[in-house]
Amino acid sequence: MNYGIRYDLFSLANPQVKNPDLGLAAAGLDTSLIPLDKNNIGGRFGFAYRMSKTGNTVLRGGVGNYYARTPSILTGTAFTQNGIQVQTYTLTANLPSYPNVLAAPPALNRTPDIYVFAKDYVQPLTWQWSLNLERQLGRDYTVTLGYLGVRGEHLSRTRDINFLPAVAQQGTFADGTSVTYLRHPGRLNPAFGRISLFDSGADSVYHGGFVQLSKRFSQSFQVQTSYTFSKVIDSRPDFTSVVVGTDDSKNAQDTLTPT
Repeated sequence: MNYGIRYDLFSLANPQVKNPDLGLAAAGLDTSLIPLDKNNIGGRFGFAYRMSKTGNTVLRGGVGNYYARTPSILTGTAFTQNGIQVQTYTLTANLPSYPNVLAAPPALNRTPDIYVFAKDYVQPLTWQWSLNLERQLGRDYTVTLGYLGVRGEHLSRTRDINFLPAVAQQGTFADGTSVTYLRHPGRLNPAFGRISLFDSGADSVYHGGFVQLSKRFSQSFQVQTSYTFSKVIDSRPDFTSVVVGTDDSKNAQDTLTPT
């Protein structure tokens, strides 16, 4: 039997630039904040039990919770994509000839898209547990029946929260059939395009059973084969959606509850 405990403190450097937009402040959004996460206590427990005097049947199991880290691709994006530190310009006319340069930056011709951490953001957490029954067959074979479960909580995801509430619209299919669909009529904060929020609202669950057969040979050589039957359900976790347009398929959308 073995057991243990682990503590993780996640104190990340905060962005040095804060967008002063009043609409962001009213919504409780701060582009200069990456929340401190200090209550991460992880436990571990495992055991192995010999079920026969000969030792040819062994039961093993364990459970533990594990905290992941926020990847730098999220924190780096929050540092730079705050609507101030990085600006995007599109120039199509009145370009200076070489070696002349622009006397001043042109007027912005687009509303910025920004990325910001939720004020209650925490580190992802997984619970993992397993139970295996291993049996020796003859001198060289072993067969194992096992189960593995994983529960993910507070998993990272990206959501565009800058929407007005969706309203019903009328449309038609190509064959003329009428259809009612939901559409957001505009942006809640017109000073920005997308306000992409990094939050901890996703979760997942995995259950898997397996059977494994091993054959030991001489000279430290072993052949192993196994079969796994499993199922996983999640609510769209992703920690790499950091580019507007390119990463749209990774975003969590409100398709079931468009409010």
